[in-house]
Amino acid sequence: MFACEQRDASDLLRLVRQVFTAVSALPVEVDGADEYVQELAGFHGLQPSEAFVVKLRSNTRSFTLIAATTRAWEQKRPALLSTKHDARRARRHVLLTPAGWVRRPAFLDNCALIGTSRSLRITATDRMAIIARVRETPGVSLEDCALEIASHDDPVGAVLKMVGEGLLRMDLRTPMSPDICVSVSVS
Repeated sequence: MFACEQRDASDLLRLVRQVFTAVSALPVEVDGADEYVQELAGFHGLQPSEAFVVKLRSNTRSFTLIAATTRAWEQKRPALLSTKHDARRARRHVLLTPAGWVRRPAFLDNCALIGTSRSLRITATDRMAIIARVRETPGVSLEDCALEIASHDDPVGAVLKMVGEGLLRMDLRTPMSPDICVSVSVS
């Protein structure tokens, strides 16, 4: 049993790192632990090593993410769903995510790339040039957006930063390439 618990703890630590990688690429911020939802999860039989519970917030709302290990998703889905249901009754929005969704290779790779661009500086002029290009050319490629600001130190990184800020969108499930489509986010 000890080996199984060690494997679960190791799996959870890996999942926590992967969730933070994903969050670094999305227009959300970590808002700390959600002890209430964590207690609900325990009440429904989830062990702390089976799911990562964290509060996130965007500009418009706050919600709790429960990222479940593969084993918990397969064996304790009723407990996860009950936790979500009870949290909803307490007026808390919960997003359940299986580890497999977070761990998709293209998604994680793209999130890591976007996350590394978070510290880049983009002038207002460069932002407007990119947004204008995306609006005037539906389905414009990442490469074409970057060419709009070719004089920037990292033109591709600047576009990716705008994706991470929620200003632009791209399909993060698709492997990153120069021809990946970029669009304006709908707020």
